[in-house]
Amino acid sequence: MSGWHLRELTDDDLEEVVSLEGASTTVGKRPLFSLSEVVASVVAGHPAVAAEAEGTLVGAAVGRVDHDRGWVLRITLDPLWRQ
Repeated sequence: MSGWHLRELTDDDLEEVVSLEGASTTVGKRPLFSLSEVVASVVAGHPAVAAEAEGTLVGAAVGRVDHDRGWVLRITLDPLWRQ
């Protein structure tokens, strides 16, 4: 595998993020924040980054900031990139 880099996650990445989310779920438990809340946070401009390798999304992290509190809603990583 070649190198990767981080960049801002945008609305244009949402379809890829949803697909990656389905492929990377391994815990078998329901997440605390729903996928719709994750998508809403990205669309609203909350902090979100994408890990990209050779033009392909291989990971993502999405947060939410509300006044003086912050949450990490989701961290997703392609299983092929896990060590």
